[in-house]
Parts: sequence; C-alpha cells; structure tokens
Amino acid sequence: MRGSIEFTRNEGEGSFFWIELPLSVTANLSKASHNADHKATRHLLDISSSKQLLYIEDNPANLKLMQTYFNGFDNLTLH
Repeated sequence: MRGSIEFTRNEGEGSFFWIELPLSVTANLSKASHNADHKATRHLLDISSSKQLLYIEDNPANLKLMQTYFNGFDNLTLH
C-alpha cells in the first residue's frame, strides 16, 4: 500500500496513532482546491468504487462531524 502507521505516547497522557496512505487523484491540486470543501473536490478523488474508512474517536462531537462530512461521499463508508 506504500503507507505507514505511526504512533507517539506520553506516559499519563495517552497515545496518538495515525496512518499515512497515498491518495490517488485525477487532477493536480492547487492551493485553492486544497482549501475547498468536499463537494468541490469530490471529483478529484478516485472513489469510483466502494471504499471503507476507519475513524477511531472517543469524542462524540468529533465523530458526528466526521460522519456528516463523509455522508457526502456516495462510495465511502465510515466505520
């Protein structure tokens, strides 16, 4: 997959995990399109087939925000 999984931890504070995966795009991303919302950039992402996204969050407000955002993508399922 040409990606990486990383983490940091601080005793008594918890851990922070993240993954980095290459993103396939069909056009060059300019600074303006990078700052645009998902409706404006959906056509730039290669999501022609179904994809699943794992999002781990313990804050209900953040989870709701991400669910709302990714509901705009027909072929993405947030888990």
